[in-house]
Amino acid sequence: MSGIANLAHVARSTVSMWRSRYNVSSDTPFPTPINNDLHQPLFDAHDIGHWLVSTKHGHNPEAIADAPFYSTSFDFIVETPAKAIEAANLLTNWDNVPPNSELIPSLAALIEAGYGTLPVLERITDRLWEKNKHKLSKDAMTVLVTTLQQIINARWVDASHPLTIIPWGPGSIPLIVQLARSHSENFPCRISEQLNSGDSTARAIAWIELESRNITITKDFPTDSLIVAVWLDYPNDEVSFFNALDDQLLNLDADGTIILIAPSKLLLDNTDPSITRARSNFLSNTATGYTAPLRYTARLPKHWASNLGKRQLGIWIFKRSTFPTGKAFPVVIAELSGISKADYNTIASDLATTALYADELGKHNFVHANITTSVKAWRKNIVALDSVTNKPLLHASPKLHASPEENILGELWLLAERAQLSFVENLPLEDNPHKSPSRLRISWRKATSGKDRVIQLIPGSRLPDGRLTDTGPATVTTIGKPELHGNTTMGSRRINRLHLENINHNAKLTQPGDVVFIKNSTHPIAWIDWEGGHVVQAPAQIARCKTKRGRSQVDLPLVATPFFVAKSINSATSTDPHSWHVSLVPKELAPLLHTIHKEVNTQRIKFQEQLASLERFEELFATSLSNGDIRTELPSALKYAN
Repeated sequence: MSGIANLAHVARSTVSMWRSRYNVSSDTPFPTPINNDLHQPLFDAHDIGHWLVSTKHGHNPEAIADAPFYSTSFDFIVETPAKAIEAANLLTNWDNVPPNSELIPSLAALIEAGYGTLPVLERITDRLWEKNKHKLSKDAMTVLVTTLQQIINARWVDASHPLTIIPWGPGSIPLIVQLARSHSENFPCRISEQLNSGDSTARAIAWIELESRNITITKDFPTDSLIVAVWLDYPNDEVSFFNALDDQLLNLDADGTIILIAPSKLLLDNTDPSITRARSNFLSNTATGYTAPLRYTARLPKHWASNLGKRQLGIWIFKRSTFPTGKAFPVVIAELSGISKADYNTIASDLATTALYADELGKHNFVHANITTSVKAWRKNIVALDSVTNKPLLHASPKLHASPEENILGELWLLAERAQLSFVENLPLEDNPHKSPSRLRISWRKATSGKDRVIQLIPGSRLPDGRLTDTGPATVTTIGKPELHGNTTMGSRRINRLHLENINHNAKLTQPGDVVFIKNSTHPIAWIDWEGGHVVQAPAQIARCKTKRGRSQVDLPLVATPFFVAKSINSATSTDPHSWHVSLVPKELAPLLHTIHKEVNTQRIKFQEQLASLERFEELFATSLSNGDIRTELPSALKYAN
């Protein structure tokens, strides 16, 4: 009964309904069983095929020709591993088969029905692969075969140097078989068994079919090979999987390619911390500067795999860049979950273009995709787009000691990108799996006194307000209470250097990184002078971060930084310094923090200037237009307002 349902492409319950409705009294009675077993009735396959076609029941117009391949004799062949392999070998050497094989009558009937030995071998291969729980759908096969055909056509030069295709992974052989079948003439590639694994009957017969097509089967592994890898199930160990993938990449040169199909949980999703961490380590090694030559990544439609439930597949394409070592190369992050059949040819073109011309991705119009660089993507572990917005999804590796909500490195990358801090891309940042204790915090008194003090306090200079009106090149900017409170613009109060020397010859100018602060007000205020060369007016004073112990040349192991000093002062709730605390950092981190804060401040000034320009433009445009100071051709100008 199930065989009839499969032949007719209907549910088994439909066959039961046919038997009941089209009985012996019907004008088109359903064929009667050829045995007397009420529980397991057997029917003549030929009769069933003719009934389906003549009555136009079911969904298989080729039911008469297909019927022998749903017979018990065919089932006997495909359900017995030894018989299946024997039948496959007989079919490849049909003209010289031994006369005593019990399979000859069945195979002869199948050959007659299938119009040749190769179609029968194809049927055996397909039936065996149909038993696989997980397999690629017909739509997936169509797009991937089209992709591989385009790659083959572009890579073919002459018969003396054919492209070598290497199937890898449990699901790769059916795809390669379909690719071979798509060529009506001689298959122009060699197929390597180098990465062949497993001893299943289906796999063995698939290789027999490939050999029967006069395809060159080899065990060679040329460095310019095309590896087609399909893994529909999760590997037992994700670390071993990525290590094996890395090994295969090492076997390829700039002409070699890997196309990998695997569960999106392994390639794209961030639901399992151990998988995410293993993937992040594979994609980028900040210590060595290595970045994996991954050029295309996408989540595939859910229906492209059978029996995977809600799980989806993803695709990765690898090809080494010809750019100088260390230089970022173009990559594509796509989202294909919602594509339709109308997009299939375009998607195949996108995949083939990546595999062939990976360093020229910007010249191709990719669909449902963003083109970015390896540094912006893989080093940040951004490997997917949102299925709705097509915006990058940030998948930073979680720390071992972090809660699921924490995503510090990911947030840093995102904030840096939004703030246009391009220099962050070159920083070798990574999650720390061994989180150290929190920063050491000491009191303000301890930080500013004793031989081990980390902050030097320098009092401000007593300067009369009336003498701070000088202008010209020989003047010094003054920073005092008005500037710190925001009542006066920085740089508007200046004093001539000669006048300063006459008024207070002990006046000290600031150095880059000095913190200028004032405490005797409603609340403490601090500001970091990144430029230096300014004079501080009392009661404001200077907090200068030290790196040496006392007056010696001995390094302090822990130091204060301008950022944390200013932060501690600005966040203080009391004007009494005895209640203040300062955070310290290892001295090795101080230069990097200083550089980062300085770069951020430069960008901050740029944005402040842009904001000031925006506000001034808005005000000036509105007032001048409404006052009649400027005019415009209204009909032409209005189109910009719509």
